[in-house]
Amino acid sequence: MASRILVLQHDSDSGLGSLEAPLRAAGLAIDVWESHVTPEAPDVASYHGVIVLGGIVNPDEDEEHAWLASERTAIETALEARIPTLGVCLGGQLLAQAAGGSAQASPHAEIGWYEIEATPSLASDELFCDFPERFPSFEWHYYCFEPPPGATLLAHGGAFNQAFRYGDRAWGTQFHIEVAASSVHEWLAIGAADVSSHGFDAETIAARTDQIDAEHVALAHQLSRRFAEIVERHATER
Repeated sequence: MASRILVLQHDSDSGLGSLEAPLRAAGLAIDVWESHVTPEAPDVASYHGVIVLGGIVNPDEDEEHAWLASERTAIETALEARIPTLGVCLGGQLLAQAAGGSAQASPHAEIGWYEIEATPSLASDELFCDFPERFPSFEWHYYCFEPPPGATLLAHGGAFNQAFRYGDRAWGTQFHIEVAASSVHEWLAIGAADVSSHGFDAETIAARTDQIDAEHVALAHQLSRRFAEIVERHATER
């Protein structure tokens, strides 16, 4: 039986993106839980990997979106079971919260392409070890995370923490490693008013997207293959 990954997805236009093909090529089965549509959580402990994606809501909006608390509980279950877990943007913020860290409004927004800088710990990290010391990735966030106590900071960029590892099987990123050009262009079209209201230029971001897409997709595939290997190794230990 194939190893199974549970994907927590929050928006129809924010799926696995560039991460999906390598996961499927590795033979992993992928189930998607849209908690805002189906509040009842699946049996998280039965999965071999968990990926928590980004979304347009913020991590402190539990009163408006009760499913956020359900997702934190699901992430806590994954952490307790030592299931390999990856959180992206909102997912990274929820992972930080679930593990005892925090997420809060940023002093300013980041929308577009930014240079991510590795800490010395990234080179020996099981998931990110093949990444260069500096690499580009896409940002679209108004909140940021503070890694949980005991976590290892793996990358930073601008004024923000950008990636951390919690324990040896959970990772959170602020950047959107999963996006390819098609997604970025779609987001820029949908969020055009938001982009301009925060002082960013959509045409400049779009042009940079086309220039850097192949490089960024290659990084995403690299990370996805590594995550699949970690998931498969975990599956054999159960």
